[in-house]
Amino acid sequence: MIVTPVNDGPCGVSGLNRRLHDEYLRRKDLQEIRGPLGDLFSPGEPVVHRHNCYKRACSTAP
Repeated sequence: MIVTPVNDGPCGVSGLNRRLHDEYLRRKDLQEIRGPLGDLFSPGEPVVHRHNCYKRACSTAP
C-alpha cells in the first residue's frame, strides 16, 4: 500500500499515478484508455484511489 498526504502535485496521488502509469506502459505493449474523469489507464493496470469510501469502511485512517 502506498499512502500520500495530498491528491495533486508530483508527490500526490495524481503525480504518483502518472509516473506508475508511464512505467507500466514502458514495460508492457498496451493501449491507453481515458477514464470518465480524464485519468489514463491500461488493461490490468493497478489503480491508486483518490478518495476514501466511508460507506464501504475503506479508509486510510486508523
